Amino acid sequence: MQFPERQYEVFVILGDPEAQPAWTEPQWTRISDILDPLIKNARDRAAVRSSQMRKGAGSPNQRSISLGRIGWNAQGHKKWVHSSPLSDSIEFIDTEVWAPSWTTCEREGRAPDVYVALRNTQSSPIEKVTFNPIFILAVALDADSHLVSSARTRAAALSDVLGALLRVRWVRPWGIRMGGKGLFTNAIGDLSTVGLFKPGPRNQHPPSLDILEGDWEVF
Repeated sequence: MQFPERQYEVFVILGDPEAQPAWTEPQWTRISDILDPLIKNARDRAAVRSSQMRKGAGSPNQRSISLGRIGWNAQGHKKWVHSSPLSDSIEFIDTEVWAPSWTTCEREGRAPDVYVALRNTQSSPIEKVTFNPIFILAVALDADSHLVSSARTRAAALSDVLGALLRVRWVRPWGIRMGGKGLFTNAIGDLSTVGLFKPGPRNQHPPSLDILEGDWEVF
């Protein structure tokens, strides 16, 4: 099976912006405990990458922090997880987990067994947000049977931790082929930044299926 054709059950959780941020230590500990069996049972070791900004004097002067490649373990979590909800110096943007790592997936020409994304919708707000964060969990349907069978239960547990205002699922491929050989678009790995929402405002009302692009259903 080619990289984009691999089929997934994808879960998207839009969390409560009033809850403790998911990228702070107490919350991430709860989240990683739920995810740990999925990540560790993938076909090879996982890798994590995170985008964060060091604040300067005024938002235009923010500088990206180089965290490099991060492992899926307690030491790796400490590299990017915030110790408190508020930070005067560092702003969390997003984090993604590939299991196995993106380099392994590229080398093998096979999409990951498990993919996770966490995005802060308030990183540069234009208006007050009605949900935060965006959390995505995708599990390949042809992966280890234990991964697949427990995915929905774990997604429900994550929804509780995040105070989900909307939780949805969709069975879909990793991406949609386009043009020449090997090219595809609308990848699951892009959903936290593009492709998840319909064009137009999304923070005027509580989150609902109406703001989402695609055949999502509530779970």
